[in-house]
Amino acid sequence: MTYQLLITQEAYKDMDNGFFWYEEKRFGLGLEFLATIKATLSSIQRTPFLHQKVAETVHRAYIPRFNYGIYFEIVATQINVLAVLNSRMNPEIWQERVN
Repeated sequence: MTYQLLITQEAYKDMDNGFFWYEEKRFGLGLEFLATIKATLSSIQRTPFLHQKVAETVHRAYIPRFNYGIYFEIVATQINVLAVLNSRMNPEIWQERVN
């Protein structure tokens, strides 16, 4: 089954924030961060149910190198990416974005 990927504006902002934070630490690291996000999104799109369920309708794909998680919902044949957050951030952030 093919899933359509929908990334929310909030999730895009999360990715931008992560990119700029990592670029500030080391030139090029932000691009590596985005490449890892892209690869993880591809994995989510192929096998969304493989990733850990963290709430009734929300799953998380963990990105260990960058200590980030991609939080998403599966609705029929669509995957809604709600947040891309550092694991040290308050989990209420993604919880506020669910529907």
